[in-house]
Amino acid sequence: MLRYGFDSPTVWSTELAMTLCATAWVMSVGFVTERNRHISITMLEIVVGPKVWRMFRLLQLLIAFGAVLVLTMALWGPAAKVLSRTEYAGTALNSIQPTIFKVLIVTGCLLYLAQLLANIIRWFQHTEKDATGGH
Repeated sequence: MLRYGFDSPTVWSTELAMTLCATAWVMSVGFVTERNRHISITMLEIVVGPKVWRMFRLLQLLIAFGAVLVLTMALWGPAAKVLSRTEYAGTALNSIQPTIFKVLIVTGCLLYLAQLLANIIRWFQHTEKDATGGH
């Protein structure tokens, strides 16, 4: 309203929008994983059959766990560093957006790892939710 109606944009709106969108994106990954709603190519599922697809599902979970674990370990140091010394954006608002993002990404990764571990346990217990259709 201020930007287009009165030609007087605020200095904080872009940074706030970026922070809110990034927060929603990072914190939703575990939920999407729990619901098996990642985008996938289902043609391969039809071609290989249910038994092979189940093995592919375990392979996918293990690769994802390893990749996110490496990412979390790489981001742990920078996140711990900004907790002791706050970083600022360097923009007109000069918010603590970099500090928020670095800590938030590590938090999201840890939650994602927990959900991947839960999915791996469910795979072995044969209690995994239906991962077919609707992707």
